[in-house]
This record gives sequence, C-alpha cells and structure tokens, in this order.
Amino acid sequence: MWLLSVFGAITLLLATVGLYGVIAQVVGERRHEIGIRMALGARPVQILSQFMRQGLRSGAIGLIFGLASAAYAQRWLAGMLYEVKPFDSATFGFAGLGILSLLLLAVWWPARRAAQVDPQEALRYE
Repeated sequence: MWLLSVFGAITLLLATVGLYGVIAQVVGERRHEIGIRMALGARPVQILSQFMRQGLRSGAIGLIFGLASAAYAQRWLAGMLYEVKPFDSATFGFAGLGILSLLLLAVWWPARRAAQVDPQEALRYE
C-alpha cells in the first residue's frame, strides 16, 4: 500500500507539472495576442478568467473521466482497500477535491502571469 501511495503521489505531481507546462506554453505562445488585447482595453481580470476557464475545462474533463474510470475499476481495487467500501463517496469526493485544488494551482500560476503582461513590452518585439 505504501508503494501504491508513493506512485500515486508521483503521478499526481507529474500531472500537475504537466498541466502547468501546457498552460504556460499556451500563455507564452499567445503573449503577443494578450498584449494586443490589453492595449485595446481588455482588463487583467478578463485575461485571467479566460486562461482559468481554458485550463479548468481541460482539467475537469480529465477529472470526470478519471473518477468514472476509478468507479468502474472499483471491483478490482476492492481487495486493496483497507476498511474502505469499494465505492465510498467520501473517498471519491476528497480525491476529487484534492485533484481539483492542484488543478487550480497549476492553472492559476500561468494565468496570473498572462494577466500581468505589459502591452508595450509584448508589442515592442514584433
């Protein structure tokens, strides 16, 4: 069980870093567009919410598929669970909340950087 916990934590960390990397790459590629939008009057809150929505939509789809797969695979996992019912709603809920909190952190950091783009600096390079 200890080994499964370690592998689960490593998987969660890799997923968080991967999502952060994807969103950071999207922000970097769209830096010029963000600068133009901010020069035309977009507020930083609008930019932040756009990237948060984009990242959270992708993460929520993955979370839904992951929880559905776990619910389907619960009959094979029943032998590994100690004093937990195979389909325990509290366990699924806490796992979902934990993954969602890491998802929020992984998406918020690059979205915040996107909202802080200086329009003059972003447009100067083109």
